[in-house]
Amino acid sequence: SVLAMKLFLEKIPKEVIAITGDDELPTSLSFLPGLKEIVRMDFLQALETYKPDLFISTDSSDLNRVTMKQKIAVPLSIRTVVIDHHDNTNFGDINLVNTNFSSVAEMVYELQEIWNSQLIDEDISKCIYTGIWSDSYGLVSKKVTPRTLEIVAKLIEHKVDCFSITRNLISLNFKLIRLLGKSFTECTKYFKNKVLITKIAYQDFEALDVRGGDISD
Repeated sequence: SVLAMKLFLEKIPKEVIAITGDDELPTSLSFLPGLKEIVRMDFLQALETYKPDLFISTDSSDLNRVTMKQKIAVPLSIRTVVIDHHDNTNFGDINLVNTNFSSVAEMVYELQEIWNSQLIDEDISKCIYTGIWSDSYGLVSKKVTPRTLEIVAKLIEHKVDCFSITRNLISLNFKLIRLLGKSFTECTKYFKNKVLITKIAYQDFEALDVRGGDISD
């Protein structure tokens, strides 16, 4: 959703800086157009470095999701627009929050269609489809609606290769397969076998050379 917003706003045109925040970029998203343009920087660093006029927060229910490196005072020192589909603390000046959506990417599509649907191209469509697919667990979430599928159909009209994107998102490299195997050996059943909980030591991540960017939700 961040990339879809960036690509769209640049067509208006606006100068847009997209940041990674506290986390590393998942390697599974390396196929997305414009991913290399996302700056590896947290929120507070970006405020100091770029001094932006506006901050758009996507998919963050509260300020701890924006950054955990330092407590941020509310209201923020910068005008803020929040776009989210979770229960939200409404920390923005404008809060576009709707828990009925399957994903923020779906919300972003609806906004872009209102603003100017002619600006939605193949690259933007690819980013939106990736966001919808990921956040809706492969389009099987209970919040997937006929409108969600209608949007997906429109994205396909923009030549989105659903098969290729899905293959990229679900593929596991050898390091992750080994890590997954390790997690299975450590798991325990709870709540009448309805829940599995596992633990993996930091040393195991180091031994398998698995980094934050290798893992997604």
